[in-house]
Amino acid sequence: MGNMNEGLPYKIYRGPRATSVKTPLGEDATQFSMFVFLPDERDGMATMVDVITAAPGYLYSVLPTETKLVQIKLPKFEVSLDWDLGSDLRRLGLTLPFSRKVGDLRGMYKQDDGPPTFLTKIAHKAIIKVNEEGTEAAAVMTALRGGGPMPDHVEFIAEHPFTFIIMEERSGVIVFAGHVLVPTCK
Repeated sequence: MGNMNEGLPYKIYRGPRATSVKTPLGEDATQFSMFVFLPDERDGMATMVDVITAAPGYLYSVLPTETKLVQIKLPKFEVSLDWDLGSDLRRLGLTLPFSRKVGDLRGMYKQDDGPPTFLTKIAHKAIIKVNEEGTEAAAVMTALRGGGPMPDHVEFIAEHPFTFIIMEERSGVIVFAGHVLVPTCK
């Protein structure tokens, strides 16, 4: 379990069944953020996924809004996905680009002569890695203060299964989502 920060200002949401935290990603911390949703119950992942699936708007209703000093402890994890989208697209009715006879995509290339160009495969690959190096880049804010007592910080310790999403902030589009089911393993 890595310690991502010493208690930096992050947005946090404490709901009736889960807590979520928002961490900025990359050098332009305003474009992408990772949200981690931790169910209160150790075995609450299935219920949380059921609620998110049944009511997609629920996810947006529990996005963190309150800024507090948060000490985040996340396990190191790596999630990768290799997906051939061709069969799914064909099943949805998009068959012409895959047809050798009518899937003529020659206009996409400089050469318009020769046999018709068609698709044989559409592949999607995504990799998400969370470790000390990646989180250091996300921890770009610091706070200096003087006078008065230090504000309380909140601990966010992901020691049981959790869900995470990566969102493009300007559009609100979720570009990656996943679960970590065994957070103590590498």
